[in-house]
Amino acid sequence: MKTKHLLSLASMICTLGVLVILNSCSDDPEPITFENNPDQFCSDNPNDSQCCLPAYNIPCYCDTGTNATDDLENCCLFEFNEECYCTANPDDPNCAQDFGAGSGLGIVVDFESGLQSFAPDFFNPSDAATFNGDANVTAIEGNSYFGLQLAEGAENKDWHDFKFWPSAMDDNPDNDSEAQIDFSSMTNPTLNVWVNSGMDETDSLGFTIAFQTDFEDGTTEQWAFHPLFKAGTGGDWKLYSFDLLELVNSGEYQTWGAGQRDFTLEFKHQMIKFAFMPAEWHVPGDYNAQIDAISITDGPLTQKPWVK
Repeated sequence: MKTKHLLSLASMICTLGVLVILNSCSDDPEPITFENNPDQFCSDNPNDSQCCLPAYNIPCYCDTGTNATDDLENCCLFEFNEECYCTANPDDPNCAQDFGAGSGLGIVVDFESGLQSFAPDFFNPSDAATFNGDANVTAIEGNSYFGLQLAEGAENKDWHDFKFWPSAMDDNPDNDSEAQIDFSSMTNPTLNVWVNSGMDETDSLGFTIAFQTDFEDGTTEQWAFHPLFKAGTGGDWKLYSFDLLELVNSGEYQTWGAGQRDFTLEFKHQMIKFAFMPAEWHVPGDYNAQIDAISITDGPLTQKPWVK
């Protein structure tokens, strides 16, 4: 009899144990999945492909497929789509164009001070080289640009020049013969010029530079490289950058002066002359050229794609 009671007690204990175990199993939490709890799942699994959505992971979403261009609301942000963002927000500091300040000689002519923007002795035979002369064009840098517009058949289709001449710009006549332009500190001296040929895509422009050097023996010589370019820009501003060492080593220049020396950037130069339409190269038809923000930097500048 005692044995039967013991067996019955053991059976009850076993049954209770099974019930406890079963009850314990039924209390296990449901596994978190994207379907039942996407917020928690994506917080725990940020790299899961299911979470590559704006609500959970904008960088992943905007860097995947075509989302960066298709979903502008989420992805037209500077860190994901610089061009999209800066086209919509051109005044944002992140979108600023580098015009060359702080590198090499920096901006040498910005045209912001009228004729004081460049040295005296401005040569303008047609009297048609002016500031802000094309109503369809606004400055790419600052408020002013310089240009020449001549219709087909106009008289004086000739050289028009202005100069970066540091000694002549300091109003001290005793400095006029000093050679002050020095490239020796630059590894890759580069001339950067912003140009705009106006709205007519058939218009073209040509541009020349000339270096003038005073030597210790009292002689002066000039070297002209022309044309640097011939182009039509269809109303947009386009940045041209010229490697001056490459230009010098090409040997394609005209020289006039006393010594007939070979040109080198190792000279210290008195001035740099910039010219529209050199006499040796005339543009047929209309001529429309705007120039802005001329700089000489250590290495070329890069035009931001949204800056036109």
